[in-house]
Parts: sequence; structure tokens; C-alpha cells
Amino acid sequence: MFFVVLFEIVIVIVIVVSTITQVVIPLWRGTAIFPIFHPERKLAGELAEANQEGREADLKKEIRKVKTRTTNKEGQGTNQFQQ
Repeated sequence: MFFVVLFEIVIVIVIVVSTITQVVIPLWRGTAIFPIFHPERKLAGELAEANQEGREADLKKEIRKVKTRTTNKEGQGTNQFQQ
């Protein structure tokens, strides 16, 4: 009998926690309820983050190229004056 009562308590706790995390909090934040069934949003966020990281890497490469070009031009210019 003890295990039946314990099982009922555990089930009630699971239902309460599920209701709070899947309904109450999303309604409070203004997002869709039952976020556990919306994995595409998480994946879309990961995709956007990966795209952003790719763009940042491309910009860093471009900055290095420009810095290298300006350094090379400055170096060539001083060599011309030295000759």
C-alpha cells in the first residue's frame, strides 16, 4: 500500500512539473506552449548561430587580408624610397 501512495505522489509531482514547464512558463513568456514538441525552433536557433559564426570567420579572414595588403604596400613603399 505504501508503494501505491508513493507512486501516486510521484505521478502528481510529474504532472504538476510538466504543466508548469510546458504550459505556464511558455504562456508567461509569450511563447508557444508545449515547447518539447517544437524542436525545430531549437535547431533554427543553432543554425542561425552557426551562420553568424561563419560570417564572423569570413569577416576576420577579410580583415587579415586587408591588413596583409596594407602592410605589404607600406613595406614596398619604403623600399622604393630607400633605393
